[in-house]
Order: sequence, then structure tokens, then C-alpha cells
Amino acid sequence: MNIHGLVTLLLVVVSTVLQSIWLDNAWTVLLAGLGLMSVAWMISLPMKDVSIIDIFWGLSFMVGSVAALLLFADFSGMVDLVLLAMVSAWGLRLSLHIWARSIGQSEDSRYTEMRVEGGDQFWIKSLPRIFYLQAWMSWGIMAPLTAQYLSVHDNVLTLVAWAGIGLWLIGFLYESTADWQLTRFKKRPENKGKLLTTGLWRYCRHPNYFGETLVWWGLYLYTIPYGGAWFVIGPIIITYSLLKFSGVTMLESGMKKRCAGYEDYMKNTPSFLPSWIPGVPA
Repeated sequence: MNIHGLVTLLLVVVSTVLQSIWLDNAWTVLLAGLGLMSVAWMISLPMKDVSIIDIFWGLSFMVGSVAALLLFADFSGMVDLVLLAMVSAWGLRLSLHIWARSIGQSEDSRYTEMRVEGGDQFWIKSLPRIFYLQAWMSWGIMAPLTAQYLSVHDNVLTLVAWAGIGLWLIGFLYESTADWQLTRFKKRPENKGKLLTTGLWRYCRHPNYFGETLVWWGLYLYTIPYGGAWFVIGPIIITYSLLKFSGVTMLESGMKKRCAGYEDYMKNTPSFLPSWIPGVPA
């Protein structure tokens, strides 16, 4: 694991410590995620494809949210229901998108390499190293959400909460549009081997990751009035991971090797923050 992976894990450790100190019973939310990932692992065994974990990633946040509400709150508070709705809409859309994209595809090359390195014992090693690791990471990221679910708070939407809803909605629509544009582009046979440089992909090379980041900062902003203010570590983890570990850095290292013209695309288009003047990197 490279330095950025270690930093990401360190941030998750910090989130773990903060939740352990300040949030009673936060571990039960982690247990819900571990349970879901155990099911995902069992499904992956006969399929010999651990790529399915990507489908369960978005669902893990929804399962954790439902578990927290069932155990420590109820489903009558509007403030918590709005948060659950935002998390569920994001998680379900992402899971369905990844599922549709994976139909007819073989195991992701990242996991295939790990399978070869793991040898005959990969089937059992994959449970803690892949499935439980991602359950732990998702629990660390959703720290501000857990803080809200477990806190006693007013059931009135504040201006800060409305601002969080607005930021979340912008990010959700931005990410969804970017994914839809890329999916439509790849479905056309004449585009095989080509780069998508139109639509939102004209303004930055990773508009889906940009939208994803806005989603999580919007969710954090929403939780500030209701107990989540001290857990800014959540959106920090997802932002750093997308920029340095599992997102931009990992994807572009492969894109430069297999996509002709990608380096020119990099020179003329910003990586993450959109530049609304095409050809002028931000």
C-alpha cells in the first residue's frame, strides 16, 4: 500500500477514535456494515469475483443509517428522515450504476491482481482485507451521520441544514449526470478506445468524483446543527481518498497507459475542480 493509502487508513483510525470517545454505541453501526459485507463476501465466493463489493459500497451507508435509527432513534423525526433519504438516494443510485456497469464484465483487474498474490487462501483473506476493510472505511466516513442519528436534537430544519441539502443536491445531480454521460458515450461502438471530452467531462477530468465530494460535504453541512459538527473527519476521508488513493491517482495511472491522447487531455483539462473556461486549467 502506498503512502496515500496509509494516510487514508490513518484518517479512518482518527475517525474510529473520535467516535469511540464521543459517541456511545457507535460500534453498533459498524457491526451493521460488517454484517452486510459478510453477506457480500459469501456471494462473491461462488462467483469468484470480489468486484461485487463495489456494488455494496453505497448500500453500506444506507444499512448503517437504518441500523442507527432502529437502535437509537425512530423513523418519526423529519430531520433524521431527510438525512436517511439523502444517503439512500445517493447509495442506491451508485449501487445500481455500478451493478449495471458490471453486467457481462469480468473481475476488476485490481482485485484479480490481489487474487493472484493471495493464492489458494485468497478466498478467506479477502474477507478481512477487502470486505471488512471497506466496512470499516464506510463507518469512518459516515461519522457525522452517525453523530446525528445518536444525538438528541431539534426536529426543525435550520438554514445550515437547508444549505447542506442544496450542496448535496448539486453534487448528486453533478455526479449522476457525469456517470450518465460516460455510460451513454461508452455504449456507442464508434467511441471504443476514445476519450469523452464533452459535457461535464469538458470542464474537468473527473466530474463524477467532484460531484461525489460535494455530496459528502453537503451531508456533513446538514448534520452540523444536529450533532455532527465535530466529525468533519468524515468528508475529509472521502475527499482525500478520491484525490490521492482510490480515485483520481489510481485511475489516471492506468488511463495514461491505455488511452491514446490522455496526456494531452490532462494538459488542457483540470483534474478535479471544474474550469468553466475550456482549455484553461483551473
